[in-house]
Amino acid sequence: MYNSRSQVNTNLIGLVTERAEKMSDQLLKMTSAADPVCLYLKKDLSAQNQRDAVEALRESTGSYLVVSCGKSGRGIGSGQITVDISDTDYFVKIRSLNDTGYLQTRDDGVSGKEAVIVAVPFRDMDQADRYIIMYLDKKKWMTIASSGRLKNELDVVVNQQGAVIAASDEQHLFVSDGKLWDNLDEGESDHASAYIVRHTGAVFNAQNDAVIVEAPLMINNWALTTTVDRSLLQLMYAEAWKETSELLRNLLIAIISFVGVGVILFVAEKKNDQKVHEGLKQRAETDPLTGLLNKTSTEAEIRSHIRNNPDKPGVLFLLDVDNFKGINDTLGHAFGDEALREFGFRASTLFRVTDISGRVGGDEFMIFLKNIPEESVPEEVQKLQEFVTHFSAGKRYIRHEVTASVGGACYPKDGMDFEKLYEAADLALYQSKAKGKSKVTMAG
Repeated sequence: MYNSRSQVNTNLIGLVTERAEKMSDQLLKMTSAADPVCLYLKKDLSAQNQRDAVEALRESTGSYLVVSCGKSGRGIGSGQITVDISDTDYFVKIRSLNDTGYLQTRDDGVSGKEAVIVAVPFRDMDQADRYIIMYLDKKKWMTIASSGRLKNELDVVVNQQGAVIAASDEQHLFVSDGKLWDNLDEGESDHASAYIVRHTGAVFNAQNDAVIVEAPLMINNWALTTTVDRSLLQLMYAEAWKETSELLRNLLIAIISFVGVGVILFVAEKKNDQKVHEGLKQRAETDPLTGLLNKTSTEAEIRSHIRNNPDKPGVLFLLDVDNFKGINDTLGHAFGDEALREFGFRASTLFRVTDISGRVGGDEFMIFLKNIPEESVPEEVQKLQEFVTHFSAGKRYIRHEVTASVGGACYPKDGMDFEKLYEAADLALYQSKAKGKSKVTMAG
């Protein structure tokens, strides 16, 4: 029973960690999208360029508002509006940033929404301080990772002091006063059901009706905490124990006549360990929606290939589905998931099985072609152009056009390592978006 309970605890930690990674990836993707925009505006800060830039970022990042402004707090917002955020509680913090900052506010000062904010500082040609500020709706952010068995549980993002940054249910007794850990101290109040011993990544023991699982977001020392109903936990324990019991019983029946009891237990333990190890390894490397490599594994394999084959040329493509938010809003999330699944599969089959394909963001894919000489690149670009222009998804007789923009970069011409190669491809992707989407643009 102990091993099955321990495995359930491990699985819970894995589930919450995966949810935390998805939430972090959303903010990091917004940062990555803003970097080439800042370079673009640094060269030409005309009003029209700013309008085009904030609109492109709003569409590609899922932000409900994007602002380009200077230290005065007055600037241009998406939707062709003029904004003044100089008096907001967060802008004074933005003015002190030397690098990308992640903040939260209960009033964005423009539409009155509660938001998670990604602020990217840069300097224009006159060395004046400028900022690209992206606003993500808190409630929408909290639903990014809401799925599976834990979709109905209370999710809360907190800082190191336990102050609530965002919550899936801000009226819940645990978070109604804006502080999580104070409400969960043993004996603090009638609704404080959990005895908390804080260790990041641990399952906390509950006295009454809930347990708390915490996982780091890797941003601002924020953490995602998920409150798991104790009845669900007990059900998971029972299911795990039943599965383990059936496995052991079947093994005993199959081999009892051939080996001693000591050997039986040894084999069962080895089989269970191997199954757990293989399952965890596959889960750690694979994107659950598309079956392709996930972001971490994709980048690791490309880095490894470049490191082990420094003299072999290659091509990196970044593919971003156009207007994916609009697809979800008009056709539904189920269709959106199916479109991503089919898009990833079809894109990966365009090339060799030895090439590297992965899903690296919500609607972004990465493909690295190994050992491709420069003279063969135009043929691969044409193949991709035809694909992103004519791809459609849906049922057999009801298909919907789904286009994508692509940026590409050649190794080693456009970058001698993964980071430089990615920057070149990302800038080319931004140029494809600016040209009207459904385009393939190569760096250089």
